[in-house]
Amino acid sequence: MSGLAIHTLGCKINFYESAALENACRRVLGAADAGVGNDGTRPPVIVVNTCAVTARAGMQSRQLIRRLHRRHPDALLVVTGCYAQLAPDEVAAIPGVAAVVGNPGKERLVAWLAGRLSSSAPTSSGLISACLSSPPSSPLPAGSPAPAVVAAPECFGFTGELPVAALRAAGFGDRARAFLKVQDGCDSFCRYCIIPRLRGRPRSMPPGPAAAEAVGLAAAGFREIVLTGVHLGCYGVDLEPRTSLEELVDRLREAVPGVRLRLGSLQPPEITPQLLERIAAPDSGVCAHLHLSLQSGDDRVLAAMGRPYGSAAVTALMTDLVRRAPRVTVGADVICGFPGETDAAFAATRALVRDLPFAYLHVFPWSSRPGTPAAEMSGQVPEGVRTSRAKQLVELGKQKKLECYKKNLMHCMNVLVERVQACGAAADGPVWQAVGRSDNYLPVAVEGCREGIENLVGRMIEVMSRELGDGIMRAQLC
Repeated sequence: MSGLAIHTLGCKINFYESAALENACRRVLGAADAGVGNDGTRPPVIVVNTCAVTARAGMQSRQLIRRLHRRHPDALLVVTGCYAQLAPDEVAAIPGVAAVVGNPGKERLVAWLAGRLSSSAPTSSGLISACLSSPPSSPLPAGSPAPAVVAAPECFGFTGELPVAALRAAGFGDRARAFLKVQDGCDSFCRYCIIPRLRGRPRSMPPGPAAAEAVGLAAAGFREIVLTGVHLGCYGVDLEPRTSLEELVDRLREAVPGVRLRLGSLQPPEITPQLLERIAAPDSGVCAHLHLSLQSGDDRVLAAMGRPYGSAAVTALMTDLVRRAPRVTVGADVICGFPGETDAAFAATRALVRDLPFAYLHVFPWSSRPGTPAAEMSGQVPEGVRTSRAKQLVELGKQKKLECYKKNLMHCMNVLVERVQACGAAADGPVWQAVGRSDNYLPVAVEGCREGIENLVGRMIEVMSRELGDGIMRAQLC
């Protein structure tokens, strides 16, 4: 292995910040001729941007770090992100780790790498990078340099907060969609959630700089921008003068009229009538897609979680959504097995999801996070019960997704093509398809000859959905 690799777990914020780190490394390390070489004079660099939203995410972070060290023992291995912020001592104890960097320290990470690499012999090799969500598949090639000797890990960047404008991404590798981080931090302190401790207070990017970044992304060729934040719905409450997500959306629509905007996860009360107007309006440029941070459909469980809404508010919202925008696609996060969740409470959640027009579910068995109030609550649900309930909701989610696909058959859709791939074979050669997402977030495939569809990647096409495939909608160009 040579160069720089950035491996990312977790949320869209992490992916955005990993892309920003990659961009900065290209600028700073590349411009200073501080690339990492093939000749063994400098160790390759691996940055792992970790997640800690659940115990499973922490375990996956540890596993990935160990796997990377085994496969690339010569690498300068740096660990950052939420799991590094939460458990720096645990991360530092993993063999091969050269540095543990908290979330606030991400803005210093590139300078630290430049300083660390400058102490090695120079090389003229260029910098290569990748922003990955899964571990590499190949081991070190034969003849690779001997493992670098790594002293006790350096640990820094755990105090304060990462300024929302500190890391800005201008590119996203081969992704067709761009992310725009407009908000960071949260002070809701839901009783199960560790993230406010790891990300700090709410911080918003002012509308002007956000619009300027969107213009740059549009100039780079992106035709969809996903607005992201740790608590996106509280965008603007910390700014002076105070503003809102609706006003930001209006500013971005004016700045990049040819680009569609997709909203990240929101809590039900944050989807205001004004925001609904923008989603429902024809040709508004705002995707007909919402993802609700629902968590439960039972009022007592929601109250125990510290969520600021009840099941009646969710039902009213979904009814209004369907009335205003019949083709809107709504997904939801659901936690099952929260302390105190009885069989009746789980049944209430299942009934709510079944009866309302959700299109898909992200299901999470409750995971105890030390330091949160929920970890000390009575009524802890056995792990086996949590797992069983999660399986039931996953199956329900599959049914809801199929219902959504069927509802959207024989409709015209605007699809952003994300990739072209072989999908089978015919007598005259391979069959190819262009794959992307519609404005209402449905996966869509269009078949064609390779020469005819290769140039569609990154472009918006209009298609007619014709039939259901295996987890995808098959369509034809209009």
